[in-house]
Amino acid sequence: MSEQRIDLKKLERKVWTSFYEDGIWDIYLGLLLSAIAVGAFFTDTGLTEKYSIIGHSGVIVLAILVLLLGKRLITVPRMGTVVFGPRGRARLTKTQILLAISCVTGLAAFLLLASTMGNATARQPVMDYIIPIFWTVNMLVLFSLAAYFLNYRRLYIIGFLYAVAVPADKIMRQLLHIDLSVIAFGVPALAILIMGFVVLARFLKKYPKTHEEEQNVEI
Repeated sequence: MSEQRIDLKKLERKVWTSFYEDGIWDIYLGLLLSAIAVGAFFTDTGLTEKYSIIGHSGVIVLAILVLLLGKRLITVPRMGTVVFGPRGRARLTKTQILLAISCVTGLAAFLLLASTMGNATARQPVMDYIIPIFWTVNMLVLFSLAAYFLNYRRLYIIGFLYAVAVPADKIMRQLLHIDLSVIAFGVPALAILIMGFVVLARFLKKYPKTHEEEQNVEI
């Protein structure tokens, strides 16, 4: 009985891990981070804030489409549909709680920044120290816990790449006295995207598309 439980746990872990084996989530997260770099690029080119927002929003929409269509057109035809059982739903619930905490933390940082509008003396330390610390700690904690609960190990790397973006931006501004936000956010985003496409290529090679009827896998 004990041996059977161990085998079931191993099987569950294997099925759960395979849910992220396609690299689609990596590409999605890479695109989300690159949206900030695109917005910064539009600003650097002298375009108005409206176009910067359009560029930023456009990449986010692209990221969502990649996630939804990628799972539907690439993953499902090869692996079937994943049906989350009690354990899987519990993991997703924990992740949703983490995302909610992250949103609250981000909102607190935004409200703190908004409270300094019109007060350059109070705003400077918020921008130089508090916001970077908020971002770094939030990204490291959020992605690390998500990686642990979801058994999605690449999130540790992705979380680190997210976390270094804002501090790198601030350091380069102070050292070089120019705005290099495109590089600070673009390089980590590019690293995540490359990792995602490498994982996707391995997935496509490992699981060629079949025309068999879709199967539901419960985890």
